[in-house]
Amino acid sequence: MTDNDNTPTFVEDIHWRGKIWRQEFYATDTYDLIVPPYGIHAVCFTKDKQALFFKHIDGYNSLPGGGMNAGETPTKALAREVMEEAAAKVMESDCIGYIKSWPIDDPGRMTYALRYWARVRVLDKKIKDPSKKSIGRVLASLENAAEVLGWGDRGKLLIDLAWQKYQKEVNPDVSVGVPTSHK
Repeated sequence: MTDNDNTPTFVEDIHWRGKIWRQEFYATDTYDLIVPPYGIHAVCFTKDKQALFFKHIDGYNSLPGGGMNAGETPTKALAREVMEEAAAKVMESDCIGYIKSWPIDDPGRMTYALRYWARVRVLDKKIKDPSKKSIGRVLASLENAAEVLGWGDRGKLLIDLAWQKYQKEVNPDVSVGVPTSHK
């Protein structure tokens, strides 16, 4: 796997499960070189211009998504994960990039996870997450989405990029602005 000499859009070290992980985000419309992707997550938007997250059992909000089952395409995995974690149906989606990450003390454990935008329809159903990690869904206005997600600059960047690509897809003739909290 190479990154085609792309420069990452952001680089960040995060503390996760007792380790420091380096994360590099690469903005791209394709994931052809990511074989196999470790997982997929999406910044989800409703027709009412709200962002959809899920509430993790450990108390934080996150993007719906997760691992891919054997033989599953990224879009099928995303549709399944969004249904399981947020009781929402993916109506359309597309790639915004990928995250390359590894523990600082073990660079050989590199993983690649896809990032998408998704237009979703929230269903009047209970969440049935087989992993029991999702304890609820969270809807946030675009103005507050980054704050509700709680991922700092990384979250703002992902939401902005997803919103821009989403708007280009659903309103190709309209000039795209970013959510007001990010200006």
